[in-house]
Amino acid sequence: MKDTLNHFGKELQHGNRKLFNQLFTDYYVNLCRFSYTYLRDNDTAEEIVQEVFINLWEQRDSIDINTSVRSFLYTSVKNRSLNYIRNQKTRIRHEDEFAREQTSKVGHIINFCEREELNHIIDQAIIELPEQCRTIFEMSRNQNLTYKEIAQQLNIMPKTVENQMGIALKKLRSKLSPYLTSIVTFF
Repeated sequence: MKDTLNHFGKELQHGNRKLFNQLFTDYYVNLCRFSYTYLRDNDTAEEIVQEVFINLWEQRDSIDINTSVRSFLYTSVKNRSLNYIRNQKTRIRHEDEFAREQTSKVGHIINFCEREELNHIIDQAIIELPEQCRTIFEMSRNQNLTYKEIAQQLNIMPKTVENQMGIALKKLRSKLSPYLTSIVTFF
């Protein structure tokens, strides 16, 4: 058998399976070892070599290279091995980016849900305040009114506003103490 792809290509173009099988038998094991030196994975190395032979058979009509069969096969295996490594690195990078994005999204969703739950708990605690405490607290926190402004609007003494705010804050702190680290900035 001449060791040129040109000669081999002509034989292969005619569908010479015997020649192809002999080529496979002669080179398969050594090509797998060669691919393994790049990939460090026997299964993947075998897949790469099999792909090279499959491609060789499928592309037999267009083979017109004047080099040795050995050189062609080793170069093909090397190129496919390096492409595999590059694709794996790209895939891993994309998977890492996707995982970071998903973790971030999940974190935002959890934070949003926790905030929503916390807001519901705070709203419920405010609703449970005695009516005058709740009114004064809401005027102070929601309308940003001073104690003096609240006293004028409700026609009560500023000291009463101050006392009611003290009562409201004490009750809210007591009710919300299990959640206090999350709501420190709220009060």
